[in-house]
Amino acid sequence: MERERFHRFLAARLGDATVADDLLQDSLLVALRKGGTLRRGERVVAWFYRILRRAIVDHYRRQARDRLRLDRLGKELQATESDRTSPPPDWEAVVCACFVGLLPTLNPRYADVLRRMDLRSGRKASVARELNLTVATLDVVLHRARAQLRERLEVFCGACSREGCLNCACEVREHRRTEKV
Repeated sequence: MERERFHRFLAARLGDATVADDLLQDSLLVALRKGGTLRRGERVVAWFYRILRRAIVDHYRRQARDRLRLDRLGKELQATESDRTSPPPDWEAVVCACFVGLLPTLNPRYADVLRRMDLRSGRKASVARELNLTVATLDVVLHRARAQLRERLEVFCGACSREGCLNCACEVREHRRTEKV
């Protein structure tokens, strides 16, 4: 009988019978562990209601903390996604000049996809639509195009291409640098 009253008390404040069941079980365990804290002359039911109230407060605090964590995680994921989809502002200075020069040596389909995705910063969905492909097929073509470009860069530039072309010393890059000045 008392158990039903405790459950109704919790369900009314939580709005969810399942959560109320869980908190009631947890509170019963707390009561068993803290049975020694019952003061002489204190009524057991009033003491247990105090435990239930603390359980409700703790439950809402956990929910608020979890919401904050999820919000932070969502913001981090959005920031990471935008980092992945847009190149850094100085991307042209970082990308090896050989990249553009080697595009004509690639399979024409691969060169086209690399121009659209990597040079023009295209979005996968719109590029896939333009090329009449599914996004999954575009992913495969893009993967193969980048693999073919990587092979060509390694042959043409050698070791610097494996290091990311950040400190490229090949003649094409030096030539491009002097042209811009």
